[in-house]
Amino acid sequence: MVPSALIDVGWHAWVLHTVDYAEYCDRIGRFVHRVFCKGVRADRPYAWTHRNEAAVAPFLPASLAPALLWSFVQDGWHMLGFEYVPGRYPSLSPTSGDLDVIGDLVVTMAEALTPCPSAALHSIADRWGAAPGWAAVYAKLPTDLDPWARAHIGVLAMLERGAFLDGDTLVHSDLHPANMLTRDDRVSLLRFDGHLRCGGQAASAASYSTGVR
Repeated sequence: MVPSALIDVGWHAWVLHTVDYAEYCDRIGRFVHRVFCKGVRADRPYAWTHRNEAAVAPFLPASLAPALLWSFVQDGWHMLGFEYVPGRYPSLSPTSGDLDVIGDLVVTMAEALTPCPSAALHSIADRWGAAPGWAAVYAKLPTDLDPWARAHIGVLAMLERGAFLDGDTLVHSDLHPANMLTRDDRVSLLRFDGHLRCGGQAASAASYSTGVR
């Protein structure tokens, strides 16, 4: 993977100015061997996802995600640097041994990320509130609706709202394998830019369970 021109300049600046790099490592309290860098043009509509990631990262325990090392905007780019975490993408196959540790991750998130940090820029309702769930079915009440569903539609809509959309937990709305890394019987969140939002605790479990196949 070829780095962008901005990252290439920054990397070679550290190589050429090792004393400055050593002082920087002293300031952050550790020597950084490798980092994961990502950036986006700050004027792009989706640049808010980087701002959200930078805002919520300091609230994530080390057991859940790599540490945010820096966040800055320069020359029109918003750049983030994260601790390098080795590992592999987990498997969501029904017979995979990774399912248990991902389940543990979801439970840990619910415990460690409640209440939701006020720094989070969006909620689950912002993303899923308009989705055609039970509330949308309740509003239309189609004639071919299953009798059991018709009899319980009001309760289903209420449960859907309470379990997923309303809540005070920082949840992940896309627990896709490409957004996680597993190593040593533990899983870390790898990509959480626009996916970490305030909502009901069941939202993380729902986004994970839909990928099991």
